[in-house]
Amino acid sequence: MVVLLAAWFGVKAWLLAYLHGPEFQRFVDARLSETLSAEVECAPLRFDGFDVFCDGVRARGYEGSPFAEVRVEQVRARLSLRKFFAGAWEIEHIDAERLAVKLDGTRLASPLTRKLEPRSSKSETGWLPNRLEVGVAKVRELEIAWGDLPSSAGALRRVALQATPADGGWNIDGQGGELVAAGLPPLDVAMLRLRQRGTMLLVNEAKFSGRTGGAAVASGEVDFGKSLDLQAQLDGIDLAPFLDGDWRARLHGRMAGLVRVQSPLPSAGPPTVSGSLHLTDARIEALPVLDQIAVFTRTQQFRQLTLTRVTGDFRRDSTRLDVTKLVAESEGRLRVEGGFAIAQGQIDGAFQVGVPPALLQWLPGAQERVFTNARDGYVWAPMGLTGPVEAPSEDLSARLAAAAGEAVLEKVEGATRDAIQTGKDAAKSALDLLIPLFK
Repeated sequence: MVVLLAAWFGVKAWLLAYLHGPEFQRFVDARLSETLSAEVECAPLRFDGFDVFCDGVRARGYEGSPFAEVRVEQVRARLSLRKFFAGAWEIEHIDAERLAVKLDGTRLASPLTRKLEPRSSKSETGWLPNRLEVGVAKVRELEIAWGDLPSSAGALRRVALQATPADGGWNIDGQGGELVAAGLPPLDVAMLRLRQRGTMLLVNEAKFSGRTGGAAVASGEVDFGKSLDLQAQLDGIDLAPFLDGDWRARLHGRMAGLVRVQSPLPSAGPPTVSGSLHLTDARIEALPVLDQIAVFTRTQQFRQLTLTRVTGDFRRDSTRLDVTKLVAESEGRLRVEGGFAIAQGQIDGAFQVGVPPALLQWLPGAQERVFTNARDGYVWAPMGLTGPVEAPSEDLSARLAAAAGEAVLEKVEGATRDAIQTGKDAAKSALDLLIPLFK
């Protein structure tokens, strides 16, 4: 027993000496390099028994790596010998204060060969472990950034993360922090459930909440180095931050519906976003065409409309926004159907505008010349919308004014013709009376 105890303490002392020495540091660097497909710089390891401390790790991805750069700060780990004879250095748990990942950026040229640094003759005997196994990994603050261009930049910030090994990959749970993307309002992270294996990251469920109310639930997959494909169900997200310029003051409401986000990786620009949405608590005001309708119909209610229904499909990529199957209705007052496209700051839209027939009683010629189609309780007229997004021009007002002028002119001409005919009839009657007198 004394011999066994002496042997144990002797082996343990030798192992600690090995762990504290440069060979184990090179072993860790090489294993991290192989696993991450990256050039790794690891700060010196410090030991307190089998507790390990490291100020930081930096990894720069090789060609084909899913990331451009990774930085880990303030790493603490607990090393175990339980799997020593199974050929593994087991890390029971590892904690990092901060993990920053940059997905897009310049990769390093892949070396022709990547192999472990030569070990001493004792390590070549095969009884020293040749791999690392991690039990649980925790990160207090995770940041993942993507996009080199301002228009495509985004990040997942300050997320607390825990990862556990599963079937050759990792099950990852996260909470807290925020999701930000160029031109969009930030979303707070309520919960993340992810599954990683190789270069594939499955988003089983991700829940977010808006700063001004509403929520979003996302799922999908990310194949690093190839593509991203995510779906999100929106519920009550404020519309205003997604609008440009004066439209933030003109259109109000909350979005709900299904949105799909697709992008190649690494990304070369903004992702393609498409989906079907509807608005709740919607309101529109200070729109020039509505002001004109209010003037023509002598109804002030058109200057600000509460919308009882707004639905539509959309697709937005790096150059263009297309909206189709648009229906916007203030029940009993106005209904607009159609679609439009926005490219390079210019809008081009084609719509059908429906109003109740009673509203046209003050507008001569409107129903006879402009609103000529009746269906669904409205009379309808086509309307084109073109020009700069901030101040587009519509063609309905001009047609209404022209129709009113023509109707008034026709009425005057008709009255004149009637007066002339009446004069002719009166003269004829007078002649009919006078002629017998001269016979």
